[in-house]
Amino acid sequence: MLTDEPQQAHLALVPVLDTSRPNFRAVGWRVVTAAERLQELQRRIPDLADEWTGHPVVRARKETPDQFELSLEDWSRSQSASARTLTYLASEVLHHARTALDYCAYHLVWLDSGAARSGTKFPLVNEASKWGKEKRRSIPGVTAEHAEWIGEIQPFTGTDWSGWLLELSNRDKHHTAAEVVPTYRCRVNPAERFADPLGDAAYFGFQVEDSRLELNIAPAMTDPARGAGLPLEATLAGILHGVVDLSNRFLTEIGYTPIEFSTPGHQSS
Repeated sequence: MLTDEPQQAHLALVPVLDTSRPNFRAVGWRVVTAAERLQELQRRIPDLADEWTGHPVVRARKETPDQFELSLEDWSRSQSASARTLTYLASEVLHHARTALDYCAYHLVWLDSGAARSGTKFPLVNEASKWGKEKRRSIPGVTAEHAEWIGEIQPFTGTDWSGWLLELSNRDKHHTAAEVVPTYRCRVNPAERFADPLGDAAYFGFQVEDSRLELNIAPAMTDPARGAGLPLEATLAGILHGVVDLSNRFLTEIGYTPIEFSTPGHQSS
């Protein structure tokens, strides 16, 4: 039925990526998205601190008074909505950071070899003995110089950020989300002992001082020595700085504008 009512038109401008040749713009898009997720995570941290109402309890068995046990009352508060939100924001940072490297590998192989190839990925390995095979399989056809740049930041060289990314992203992708864990640190005087706050006569209790809440990101399950995990913000920011610094080596050589990304105390350009 025709009416005199004006009709609404909805328009959208969709950026189209040139797929006819190597194009590294998508690398930047992924890095920007990872940075946005990290910024959102940082904004949400006060929400978690406000929701956390538990407090640390320090105790020790009377026969071993120098072996402290730290527990938390209201431990279930760690499963608050904010804690879950931070976990999934951290997951997105890891996903976009690793995908940016995979994009870089794909277009680098295309650029160096002259042909787009399926099955490429950015290689990350913990053992030097596996590097040669993984390099040939993941980035076939790249120049020796470019392969050297990628080799320099491998986890087996002691590069922290790539080791963190390998562990955390593999866990996050294949097992379970790399969980954000609220963690308390505190100080006690071992010489001052009190009745056990939990009411067990076999224990001493200790006065807790200078308690503070820290947020960690859970370690890979294969490395229990790391205990409560890695510092949340510093680890994710370190990964992003590493991705940006490496990507910029390729981008500036090709003639692209380098990615700019900064966090307090560190700047990539």
